[in-house]
This record gives sequence, structure tokens and C-alpha cells, in this order.
Amino acid sequence: MLGFSTEKISAQQETGLIRQSSPVEKSDSLYKQTALACEDPIESLKPETWLKRAKVIGSILDEPTLSIRHTNTDLRVDLANTLLKLISTDSKKEHILYSEPSLAGICIDLTNSGLQSLENARVYKSAEDAGIGAALLGKSMECYIQTGHSQYVVDNEWIKNGLSWEWIKFYQGVGLRKSGETEKAMKIFASLMASNWREPKVFLEAADIANQLEKSDESIKILTNGSASLPNNTDITCALIQNYLLVNKTKEAKSLLRKLEKNPENQQNLGFIFTEGAYYEKKGDYKRAEGFFRAWYNADKNEVSVIQIFAAFLIRKTDQLETSNAEDLAAEAIKMLKHASELSPENQEIPKALEVVRKKFPKLDKI
Repeated sequence: MLGFSTEKISAQQETGLIRQSSPVEKSDSLYKQTALACEDPIESLKPETWLKRAKVIGSILDEPTLSIRHTNTDLRVDLANTLLKLISTDSKKEHILYSEPSLAGICIDLTNSGLQSLENARVYKSAEDAGIGAALLGKSMECYIQTGHSQYVVDNEWIKNGLSWEWIKFYQGVGLRKSGETEKAMKIFASLMASNWREPKVFLEAADIANQLEKSDESIKILTNGSASLPNNTDITCALIQNYLLVNKTKEAKSLLRKLEKNPENQQNLGFIFTEGAYYEKKGDYKRAEGFFRAWYNADKNEVSVIQIFAAFLIRKTDQLETSNAEDLAAEAIKMLKHASELSPENQEIPKALEVVRKKFPKLDKI
């Protein structure tokens, strides 16, 4: 009797341990089983196969202790692709009440994650984050097309955040540009410009890409068309002025600048203030240019890109000054760049800029 009881207790304890670990084991097993089924030539034709796979992934996403076990894959993208396959194989639309609402939810999730990746790309100057953001937004739009009767759920969520189909497409283009996929980005911007969507930023982004490709004439053409579509837009006009300055068309730049100066509201526009600075620097009037650039910088001293641009101007100005005054400006630029580095420690451009300044002014090496 004693031996029998001990054996029974041991068996119960073992069963208890299995039960404690069974949710994880069961999840892992189902994840593998459904993945294999989706790869099977016959099973993959059945909507039920994709339905089961979707529900398994969904249950994992709902449980942090399970989702953390899948760090090597983006389960949201996995679920999106699974739901898209479910819809494509569900010719009788038997599972539409599950697939379309689920796809709408994952579409919103992918949109938010994509935009967050683009923000990371902006803050840290990260091409990798930009590429991730572009891919996530591309997938979200692929999902959006297939959301069917649940599309209004996505639309309402986008509207609450000031977004739309065009904005998501635009931000995908931004991500592609920042990740080096300039040709793909330009195709997206070209399609948006060809549509009835009249948003200044699309013209500005497309012009930037043209400049990156050293196609200044094309950049000017894009901005000229943008100005014709949005004649009262200061940002587009300022960009056109800056492009004229790049190709030494100072007369054209001055003419547009004088038109902007007639509007009192532009005196508070940071883009206009920066453009004034760029114009006077082009003319060689560094003293007057600094006044505009410094006002532009003072408006946001914690914006990394602003710090970098103003610091670069100060270094350019040192070439026009005597040694002592030049070192003062260089010292200021170094302090600004160090602050920018603290704000964005992963930014690789700032250390390079600091190295250039210190090499030019070795006495300031300890600052």
C-alpha cells in the first residue's frame, strides 16, 4: 500500500507540472502545426487552415508571456499576412465576420507602429527605422484595401489622428526616402501629386529627392508646379527660393522673397526666417544672415536638425572672421553640437561634425 500511494502521488505531481507548462507548450505546438498546415499544398487552399492559424497568432498576441517567445518575428505582420490569405481563400465569404474586423484592427496597429518607427528615424537619423516604418505602413495599406465592411473602423481611427489613406501613403514614401529607396519614394510622391491631393509636403518631399539625385531643374519644376497649385503657400515658395539660390538664380530668389516680405504673417514663419538667412548668406552678408539664422534657432533650441544646421552656418561664418572672433563662434558651435549629441546619442552625423570643428580649431579640443 505504501509503495502504491507513493507512486500515485508522484504521478499526480508530474501531471501537475505538465498542466502548469501546458499553455506554453500547447501554444508552441499549435503555432508550429498551423505553420506547417499553411505550407501544405492541399491544406493551404482551405480557408479553415488560415482561420485556425490566425486565431493561434491572435491568442499569442493577446498574451505577453506567449508573444515574448516570438522575438525573431513580427507577429503583427504574420497575422496580417494570414488574414489576407484567409480572405483570398474564403471565396464563399464564410469567415468574413472574423477576417475583416480582425484585419481592420491589425491595420490600425501596423499604422501606429509604422509612424512610431518613422519618428524614431527622425530623432535618431536611423535609416533602418525608416525602412521598418515604410514596410509597416505599406503592409497597413495592403490590409486597408481588404477590410471591406470594416474599412470605416480604420477611417474613423485615422481621422481622429488627422490621417487618411493619402497621408499613410505619403509617410510610406518618407520612410522609403530616408532608408535610401529614393526611386520607390519618388513613384509614391509622383502618384500623389498626380491625384487631387493638394498637400504642400508632397511637393517638398519630391523636390528634396530630386535634389538628392542632383536634379536641380526637376526640383525647381516640382516646386513651381506646387506653387501654381498652392499659390499662397509660404513653405513651397521658400523651398523654391532656396533651390534658386542653390543654382545661383539670385534674381529669381530675390523676386519671390520680396513678395513674401509683403505679407506680415510671414514674419512669424520659421521657414521664411530661415530662407531670409540663406538669401543673405548667399549674398555674402554673414552678419545679417546670422540674425535670421539665430532667430530661427532660438525658436527651438532642442531640435537636433535645427542645431546641426545653425552650427554648420556658424562654422562657415568663421571663414569670414578674424581668429579670436572665429574661435568664439566655433566654441559656441561645439557646445551646441554636444547638446545635440545628448539629445540624440545615436546620431552619427554629430560626432563627425564635432571632429571637423575641432580639427579646424585645435585649441578648442577640450571643450
